[in-house]
Amino acid sequence: VKAAEGDLKALTALLDAEERGGVYTLRYDADWRRLPDGADAVYELRAVVDIDENNMLQADISVTDREGIIYTLRVLRYLGARSGGII
Repeated sequence: VKAAEGDLKALTALLDAEERGGVYTLRYDADWRRLPDGADAVYELRAVVDIDENNMLQADISVTDREGIIYTLRVLRYLGARSGGII
């Protein structure tokens, strides 16, 4: 999202991922090699990305296998923030 500078259309292009209703889906085989959209995957990474009017990013990321969710992560970040600055 940082590389896309908050532009969700640019994010879709950078990820080269299927996007439906704000959900980005990336598919992988058993060796974690990227698969094309619609392929029968062993693992799926799904990211729900939202950027509000105050430039606040919220992303919910999950990794699933065929049996269910194996990892989840929630990211909240102000996109105008700079690392190493004074708070």
